[in-house]
Amino acid sequence: TSYPYARPSDLLDGNEEDGKRVALDISAGGSHTCVVVDDGRAFCWGYNGDGNTGDGTAGEDRTSPTEVSGTASYVSTSSGSNHNCAITNTGTVKCWGRNDDGQLGLNGVPTGPTNDDAKVRELRPVALPGEAAQVACGNQQTFAVSAGGALLAWGKMAPKRATPNDAAAWRASRNCSVAVEEFEQACYSGERSCRWWWLVAGARG
Repeated sequence: TSYPYARPSDLLDGNEEDGKRVALDISAGGSHTCVVVDDGRAFCWGYNGDGNTGDGTAGEDRTSPTEVSGTASYVSTSSGSNHNCAITNTGTVKCWGRNDDGQLGLNGVPTGPTNDDAKVRELRPVALPGEAAQVACGNQQTFAVSAGGALLAWGKMAPKRATPNDAAAWRASRNCSVAVEEFEQACYSGERSCRWWWLVAGARG
């Protein structure tokens, strides 16, 4: 049996004007993938039923890389099950895709899973108290670490949060990172420690 996509292939060949692009960061979600390239543009492909590819549409899947809408210059990306967030070169976080649990962090945007407005077409910045150093998307929630070491969270938690909230009364000045898995746990690590949350139950380790 032959599998046409079983081996790596060039996805971003560019054109005669700008040639091939160099990938700076890549993330894979439930059924979609996004990449940030060296000129600051972001591209996504795959499932687009909830606006997962960020090109202002929802419904038709993308079988090749499609540029994320807007003029922002991105430096990193993170993909959740059906949503995506990326950090711009100014430290702003922008999210797109499914928003039924407030995982896009856009207060005031309807969060019903069948509401068309939940599939956000316009990429608006998440209201964070400062620049973001890292963003991590989970199943139906999102975490961000600020440049100052604060951990912020929004989406499916206990209780549900549609805007960023301080997720830990804990700070560290450097070497902080956060990781989120689809099975509802998160780890926020500093220089010598790691803290875990079971996000749905709200338990904290």
